[in-house]
Amino acid sequence: MGSLHHFKIILTIRFRLSAVFSLGFAFSFDPTRTNPKPLKQHPIFKKIVHSAIFKNLSEKLPPQLYNLFSMYNYRSLNILLTILIKMCYGLIIDLFKEWGSEKIMVKHFHRELEKIKKRILSLGAIVEDRVRMSIRAIETRDGSIAKKIIDGDWEIDEMEVEIEEECLKILALYQPVAVDLRFLATVIKINNDLERIADEAVNIAKGVNYLSKRKHQFIFDFDFSEMVDKTQFMLKRSLDALVNLDKDVAFKVCILDDEVDKINGEVHHLVKEAIKKNPEQGEHLVNLLLISRHLERIADHATNIAEEVIYLIEGDIVRHENF
Repeated sequence: MGSLHHFKIILTIRFRLSAVFSLGFAFSFDPTRTNPKPLKQHPIFKKIVHSAIFKNLSEKLPPQLYNLFSMYNYRSLNILLTILIKMCYGLIIDLFKEWGSEKIMVKHFHRELEKIKKRILSLGAIVEDRVRMSIRAIETRDGSIAKKIIDGDWEIDEMEVEIEEECLKILALYQPVAVDLRFLATVIKINNDLERIADEAVNIAKGVNYLSKRKHQFIFDFDFSEMVDKTQFMLKRSLDALVNLDKDVAFKVCILDDEVDKINGEVHHLVKEAIKKNPEQGEHLVNLLLISRHLERIADHATNIAEEVIYLIEGDIVRHENF
């Protein structure tokens, strides 16, 4: 950041110092400097004022200093040289201060990025655990597990908001570019996907909570084992791809999404046929369909995370592509 600005400052210092040394040469080797006469009559001065260095310098000097070249004699040149040297010295000091300040800013920036990375991975671990709990609730029809998932949703909501606020603060303060900008954009999107996965886990828990209270009243049920295994595997692998920045793993997650979609379609067909045969159990059957739908949505969000990882690594947007 700021390399072009530093280059311009260094060129300015070079022009100023060159002009100072050139004027010093004219002053030091003039044999008549004890007998003052207009500076503009000296042949070396004429060369200086027609040089590119002097023209560059004269554009940066105040008019009062520029007039010294034509109005004053050699004895007054010492004043001008002193002023020019002080100007160069101040510019050099400012440059080093800016370099030091920028170095500190870069260090803080990378520290903030590391903090964001740790927080998004921590959120991913918590969300993965909630999905695991919801799957266990499906398998056991345990209402107590479902209640824990529902009661703990606020924690994930707060983390999601905090991470987004931190990302926006970094964007405003440091104005990152290239891969750092892609990283923050990716974190914001993955952050949202993780929060939505947690919401789907809560929706599953609500469905299980309903089923747990009426577990002996139904003559139809569905085995979700294959679907939950694939969904859980996709979420785990998408987070692994994020941790290791592994695009191959991310691509494999995207491919698996079709398999979960297919199972969800099968559940939809079975539930539709069951409702025709047992309309009195419609509420129960709709809950089974909704659980399937929520699992399918978790798989979709896992796919979104994988796609964002690919974007982070490659810089290519692969959404809406067929894998």
